Amino acid sequence: MAPHLTPAEQGHARALQDLNPDMSYTEIAQRIGEVRRANMIAAKKHDALVSPYSMHDPDKSAVARLLNCETHNPAKLREKSTGRPPLTTKAQDKRLPAAVDRVEDKNPDTNVVAVMIGAEWNPGGKQVPANLVSRRLRAMGMPFLRCRKKHQLTPEMKEAAQRWGAKYSKKPKRFWTHETLAMDCKKFAWQTSRKGRKIAKAMCKWGSYRPLTAAAGIKRSTPSRLKHRQA
Repeated sequence: MAPHLTPAEQGHARALQDLNPDMSYTEIAQRIGEVRRANMIAAKKHDALVSPYSMHDPDKSAVARLLNCETHNPAKLREKSTGRPPLTTKAQDKRLPAAVDRVEDKNPDTNVVAVMIGAEWNPGGKQVPANLVSRRLRAMGMPFLRCRKKHQLTPEMKEAAQRWGAKYSKKPKRFWTHETLAMDCKKFAWQTSRKGRKIAKAMCKWGSYRPLTAAAGIKRSTPSRLKHRQA
């Protein structure tokens, strides 16, 4: 069996192919064999040890594997399939954030899941799986994040806060450093039964697909207006 190609012989084979792309693998192997035999004659003159395989031409298959290898010659690599083609195009992917906004506007009090977004997106008139929608949104920097909690103030609560501000807005600094004031117009609903807590969690909006920006977080901080709300 002919020995493997040495690093010098590999470079020689690539150089021969670059000079003449039409040269066959057999001719390249013969050229390398001629160089081997010339090196063997030079080594014998200096009484150096010579391998008996240096008289043979390298195997044609070794040359073919080298020149068709992806690492050394990408231009010779045949196009290989990397799996199924993508279900959506880049133009369709660009319309996905707008579909998320439309679904969020229609469902301000409930979680907007990938199935709902896929039905609204409907790229090319075909239904796409939910995991594809999630992957596309994560790649765009819009993962599923928790919403900011915002208390729902009634008009009476807002009027009370304005009256409080008008009353204490002119107080001096000493008043704020020596007096203790507290105002709390928040009201939290707490469920005492397991069934009530289960309903409250299911009917409360706690997450949405949105960018990692503060403005997007404020925009998606909508309070729940449904029954059994639990803050």
